[in-house]
Amino acid sequence: MYQQYQLNQLKYETKLKEYKISGLKDGDGNLLTSPKDIANHISETLEKQFSDENLDVEFRKYKNRVESTPLVIDYDSNYPINQPFSLKELMASIHQFRNSAAGPKKWQESIILPFYETGKPKTDL
Repeated sequence: MYQQYQLNQLKYETKLKEYKISGLKDGDGNLLTSPKDIANHISETLEKQFSDENLDVEFRKYKNRVESTPLVIDYDSNYPINQPFSLKELMASIHQFRNSAAGPKKWQESIILPFYETGKPKTDL
């Protein structure tokens, strides 16, 4: 079983090496070669691409309307989420999940698989 795991891991790592981005041009045509610069450029490009400014006008209006509507929370209800809890319960919950959130280090560690367009240079994003 362990040997099969090692074989699968080797196949996975080999496939990842095939997708290494060795260079990428930024918006000014400068060639970025450091992995950190490439990752930052991809991150900035995706952030711009998926920002509110690029949303359809009607959808943006809908989104703004929905997000500006205050949430109605019934604190007097008997739902379990509204029940009081002790400090002991709070601390137990915090300790149970304290290592589950992705922090800044994990945000910079990603596997990016490029899908190149036919006829377009591989250095263009």
